[in-house]
Amino acid sequence: MRLYLHDILYDYSNSTSNSTSAAATKPTALSAAVSNPGFFFGRMVVFNDPVTEGRALPPSLEETVVRAQGLYLYDGKVVFDAWFAFTVVFNSTAHHGTLNLMGADPNTEMRDISVVGGTAV
Repeated sequence: MRLYLHDILYDYSNSTSNSTSAAATKPTALSAAVSNPGFFFGRMVVFNDPVTEGRALPPSLEETVVRAQGLYLYDGKVVFDAWFAFTVVFNSTAHHGTLNLMGADPNTEMRDISVVGGTAV
């Protein structure tokens, strides 16, 4: 199964209506001291992202039947790496249930994140 998360981080320059994630912490003094600009070591982001089978954004970001809900932390001091913990929620006539995922998200084109649980109906 290949899924695409469409994470649109609110950064004050984009619309709140199409944003699907928001920073829950401000950059720390350590982040400013040791991180490259824009890496924000220690920052936590909370998200509720639409998930699709293809790379294209869905027509409606809010009415997507598959969602990824959770958080990620920037854990790289000098490289752009993150750590994720989230649930993919399936709510359609074809699929209903959840997948719980967690793990490192290195800055690579393809990412594999471990499935650690879930439910099925």
